[in-house]
Amino acid sequence: MYNQWLKKRVLSFAHQGGAAEAPASTEFAFEMAFQKGVDALELDLHMSLDGVIVCNHDSDLFSATGIKLAISEVTFEQIASMDAGYCFQDQQGSFPYRGLRSKDDRFRLLSLEEVLAKYPELILNLDIKDDLGPDSGFEARLAELLGQYRAKDRTIVASFHLEPLRRIRRCDPEIFTSASTEEAYSFYGDFQSSEPKVDDLAFCALQLPDTLQGNEYLTSELVDYAHRRGVAVHIWTVDQPERIGYLVELGCDGIISDTPGVLVEVLNSLGVAYRGGKQ
Repeated sequence: MYNQWLKKRVLSFAHQGGAAEAPASTEFAFEMAFQKGVDALELDLHMSLDGVIVCNHDSDLFSATGIKLAISEVTFEQIASMDAGYCFQDQQGSFPYRGLRSKDDRFRLLSLEEVLAKYPELILNLDIKDDLGPDSGFEARLAELLGQYRAKDRTIVASFHLEPLRRIRRCDPEIFTSASTEEAYSFYGDFQSSEPKVDDLAFCALQLPDTLQGNEYLTSELVDYAHRRGVAVHIWTVDQPERIGYLVELGCDGIISDTPGVLVEVLNSLGVAYRGGKQ
């Protein structure tokens, strides 16, 4: 059965807020992406030493701040004090945002709670990067925050790992999730099988790489099969305008990009932008 993630228009996801256009996972990046007309933020989640869910691509802070510490080793207050614009390089190889953190609070990493409060207009795709185990309380805290901010209907929880997804589904069956890697491979096997499947699925979306080890595998037949089973298809990470157009032709429901400005421009030109472009 079709769900709210299956639309005739294509969702634009800013990967880490648009990591090629602004410092990843910062308020500065999120504001830029929103002003460009993006529909959704794709964010990776980790837990700080004091139990705060933090948005950052890696489990350590080095690629964002240049500091060789794991997120789990420091408190969120310490993380928020760091310069998350330090490592961003533009196309000319310069560091245009380095050092601005001391006078501009937008150049720091945010907690998930801050993102939920600051951007109620945006869809969120939240990727649990690591399986912290059943005793961590991570998934319970995530479910609590989504309920507290009434964000369940605008959020998809993702993970490569199956067990965190199983835990979040048990915490709150109303939370939307995408397929784990294991579930995606199983689904692809179903697609290739001659026997049609009619069982209910635990996930609302397949979030898939653009290619597998450089090989093409996406087809309109796969996308159509997913739609018949009530599953949306979102593709990562795509920055090239021609490739974006190709994925639109295949019928994909969402595209995740490091260049949300480019993505929104192409979707607008094709008349399929979900939010209708810049506000």
